[in-house]
Amino acid sequence: MVEIFSRPSPIRNRVNEDNWFFLQRHGVSESLCFAVIDGAGVRKLLPEIDTKIRDKFPRFTPPAFASYILKILLEEKIKNEPTCPLKDALIQANDGLRTEITKIFGTFNAQYIVDKLGQPFSSDPRNVRLVLPTCVITLARLDLVSSRLEFAHLGDTSLFEACQDGTVIRHTRDQMGEFDNQALESVRAMQTYHQIKHFIDAVSSPEGREFIIQSGIRLNYVDENGTTNPQHGCGVLNGLPEMEDYIETGVVEIDPSRTFGFFALSDGLELLSPLDEKLAEQQQRYQKMGRIVRRFGLRGLYNQMTQMVSSDIHLDIYPRTKLQDDATGIYVQLGTEHGGTRQ
Repeated sequence: MVEIFSRPSPIRNRVNEDNWFFLQRHGVSESLCFAVIDGAGVRKLLPEIDTKIRDKFPRFTPPAFASYILKILLEEKIKNEPTCPLKDALIQANDGLRTEITKIFGTFNAQYIVDKLGQPFSSDPRNVRLVLPTCVITLARLDLVSSRLEFAHLGDTSLFEACQDGTVIRHTRDQMGEFDNQALESVRAMQTYHQIKHFIDAVSSPEGREFIIQSGIRLNYVDENGTTNPQHGCGVLNGLPEMEDYIETGVVEIDPSRTFGFFALSDGLELLSPLDEKLAEQQQRYQKMGRIVRRFGLRGLYNQMTQMVSSDIHLDIYPRTKLQDDATGIYVQLGTEHGGTRQ
């Protein structure tokens, strides 16, 4: 059984910046290939670039543009080469995104682009990361014959394994979580210093926004010498070739006595968490997500997450940058008919 769920944040006229695809291959080597793609908001919006994107893709924001381009490129790649290495597929798709961004900007020269931001950003070409259309992804391929799942991953989307005994294993790392939390902790400290009543007001203030903007330098991070460092940055697809050093890959050998199914999520479909969440509390949250998905599906998980959002409209319990994000997920339950797909 396969369930696919995708819904934009409940904001009037909101375009869903998430994307997904699901491909099934029949024959001697039957397999499923699926991806959840999450458009990441640009830290600094250049109005002229936003306009050029909308001229070509009406209603698209830069994140929606990036996730859509990745979906199209990866679908074509996997259809034509269903057994290609997933890491290579991401590298090629990132190259293709760079080509499309170049068509929009007229160039991919970092200094030229940051010059449009003015000071203080134009003094460091690395600040191009604040402007580029960006997305993150979890890409997986499940071989139903060899009972083997492989994945390639960038960012804060996720791949979970729901086990028969109720435990849940997260196979991908939240590459962005540490840096997002650092920015949010800075906002909270500023909130306390200025005695701002609610977190939503602090994070929306110019000073609060500055902490979020500054965290954008962590995307496909390079130091002043141009050297990547996964300890100091996170991987995204934004056309920058440094992305390759941040790709996370893995293989899961499926044991029918252990594995009940897999679900891939954008971060907008995960249950909310406090900034000071302990490891044990995180695992409890994951297990709760697994129970909900197994019993009520991804729609049930979305409903639970929405209830949490409704109980925290000021962002005080679960500090974050927005009330509610776009939510997308794919759930593959093993041991049953794989031909059916429901959305």
